[in-house]
Amino acid sequence: MAIRYFCLLTLLLTVCASNAQTVKPKAANPLSVCEVTSNLAQFVGKEVTLRASYLSDHRHGEVFWDASCRGKAILGGYEVDERDSSVDAFYNSGSKNCKRPLACPAVAEVVVVGTLEQDEDGTYLNLTKVLHAEIIE
Repeated sequence: MAIRYFCLLTLLLTVCASNAQTVKPKAANPLSVCEVTSNLAQFVGKEVTLRASYLSDHRHGEVFWDASCRGKAILGGYEVDERDSSVDAFYNSGSKNCKRPLACPAVAEVVVVGTLEQDEDGTYLNLTKVLHAEIIE
């Protein structure tokens, strides 16, 4: 009888172990600008996935913001050694609708990945990947 339970337990553990190896971890949920700016110390220096509205004039910089927390924004950063090709594709997609490059503002709803940095001038997201972008203007 003990051998029977031992065999059953061994079989059950084997099945559970093989199933555990095939389970994929869930993708991290994107954070809002409000969540990040409310807990900056937790995120500075770390890679974050951010859900935000995006605005750029192609000349003076870019900003990630959220209408639900007025006055809070994250500036676009430029300290990126390596970035995914999705970033360049995103930057180029906004200029296709503009007859005068560098003169048209770009507005989009985005989900992006980057490293959050902070200095005396503000909080910056050094963009490394664009997961989703819906160009509005």
